[in-house]
Order: sequence, then C-alpha cells, then structure tokens
Amino acid sequence: MSKLIRILQPTPIYTEHSLSSRKIRDTAVDEYIPYKRIKLREKVRWYEVILDNEKLGYVRKDNTTVFKCSYVELEDDESHGFNYKLKTDKTLDFNAVFFPKRDLVPVDDDSDNTTVKNVEVKQIKDLEKNKARYIDLYYNKNTVEVERFFFNKKEKFHLTYEPDYSSKEVLIEVNNFKDKKGYLLKKTNHGLVSDKWMTYLSYVIITICTVATFLACLATGWLVIGFVLIIPGIIIGFLIMLVLQIAISILKGIFNEIYVRL
Repeated sequence: MSKLIRILQPTPIYTEHSLSSRKIRDTAVDEYIPYKRIKLREKVRWYEVILDNEKLGYVRKDNTTVFKCSYVELEDDESHGFNYKLKTDKTLDFNAVFFPKRDLVPVDDDSDNTTVKNVEVKQIKDLEKNKARYIDLYYNKNTVEVERFFFNKKEKFHLTYEPDYSSKEVLIEVNNFKDKKGYLLKKTNHGLVSDKWMTYLSYVIITICTVATFLACLATGWLVIGFVLIIPGIIIGFLIMLVLQIAISILKGIFNEIYVRL
C-alpha cells in the first residue's frame, strides 16, 4: 500500500478521532501502518488507519511520534545505500556505530587495519557524465554487520524517515518492503509517484509551445536558421509549466484542507 505511517514513539490507536474515545491498542516503535486519509476534527488532525481486521482506527497526527511515509520514484541514475545489524546485545545508537572518520571508531586493536571498515553512501546523478556525490562512514566490523544495496533510476520505494531541512543529518531512511531497506544520502533526488503525471504534462506543454512558436515564426516569415528558433518555445513552455505547478499546488492545498474536514 502506498499510504503508510511509521511509528517513531509509542502512540495509541483510538476507535474515534477523539482523545476521549476508547483506545484500541498502543503502537510499537518502527511499526508501519497503512492509512486511508487525514481528518481534521476539533482542530486536531488524525490519520485514519487500516487495522489488521480491515476496521478503521485513528492515530493523532504528531510529527514527533509519527512519520508520514512518502511513496517515491528515484530520479538519479543510481543511489547506493546500506543497512546494518548489530552483532552485540547492547542497544547502540546509529551515531555510536558509524563515524565520519576512521580514527573516531572505538576499537581495541586495529594495528593490521582490518577491524575498521568503511561503507560508501553514493548518489549518482548522471552515469555518463560521472556526476556523483558520496560520503564514507566507518565502523567496527566486530560490532556491526553491514549490508549494501542500490536503487536504479525509476525504482520505487517508501521514504520512511527524512530529517528536517535545517538538520545536519545527511541520511534518509528508505524501504521498498521487498528486499531493500536502510539509508541513502539526504540529497538523493526523488519524486512523488502521485505527482509523476505533472512531469509528463510538462513535456507535452514544452513540445506544444515549441512547435507553436516554430509555426508562428514560419507563418510571419521570421525564419531563424539553427536551434535558436526553439528557445522562445522552450521559455514559454517553462513559464506555462511553472504557472501550472503553482496553480495546481494551491488548488491541491485548498482541496486537501476541504477534504480533511469532511
């Protein structure tokens, strides 16, 4: 299901969209729950979630306890990430396992340079032009087991956690709920699957405007040799596309505000 929430902190599921209604159960950290829609009742927003028995429940929308996952499609040529599993019974935070520099990794002895390993997290925007960015993270191989994976362009997955834009964190969490889950670079380019139609529409608009400009110039005798002729059409196409995107974003916002109140 494309609509999912991820539980960041335990929070209850209610029978109704009211804090005074009966609790169905408490959720667990890292639990994924499908939802139908968001509702606004008494100035409180609620996720209308789908339970195992196909019945509906309600989880209060709170960004500190619940993360709304986005179903996205990769726009870069490739994106390389990783997941990990601790080899110890201790509960260790991510930042206590992975480090930006080799000499920061806590080890008893690494005289032979085999204990500290690195994993490369990489974003390849363009394979042919070799446009890429990456970071290396270092870890103790006796503490953690690392599994690498990568996505190809147009592969779809859920964005299961994304830090705030102001955050210094450089990774996002993803999951395709098949065989790939873990961490990618925060700057990975991806787009909402639900908005892909806008991309195709923009191509159509630019093509129509370019052809229309060419025909108009041809009809008036303003013939220009070479590719200079298509520039006005492309500019007009981009301007129309920008106006449409702004208008659609405004309309979506209005309709969403109406819909959550229904």
